[in-house]
Amino acid sequence: MFDRRGDWYVAGWDERRQTVRDFALHRIRRVTLTTDGYEIPRDLDVKQYLGAAFAIEKGGQPIDVAIRFAPRQARWIRERKWHRTARIEERLDGGCVLRLRVAGLREVQRWVMQFGAEAEVLRPATLRRRVAADLQAALGSYRRGRS
Repeated sequence: MFDRRGDWYVAGWDERRQTVRDFALHRIRRVTLTTDGYEIPRDLDVKQYLGAAFAIEKGGQPIDVAIRFAPRQARWIRERKWHRTARIEERLDGGCVLRLRVAGLREVQRWVMQFGAEAEVLRPATLRRRVAADLQAALGSYRRGRS
């Protein structure tokens, strides 16, 4: 069992998918007790298993991410440990650049969007394009008015 930013998960064998998966405890609706045993594989490295994810989602190969934060948000960014690879680069204007190496960009995309104009993805280009596309779509919703 492990905690990710206040949400609890259990890593366990998924019989249907035949692999180890993470299960959010708050989503579990029913539990069936069995007499079946399960041995944790000796070669399972929990730090490696959890290590490259930004939060809970795991992706392919880790990729370098850089996000510029405006001065108003930079203090908050500096106060937390976002990832084991996180490095902060200070900027002369009082802002900062957060650099990470993570696997899976969907969580990073959703996370960075909460900062609106006070965050800018510098790299990778694919993440920058995804955030820009989502922000354009959101802007379109606001321009259309109430539905």
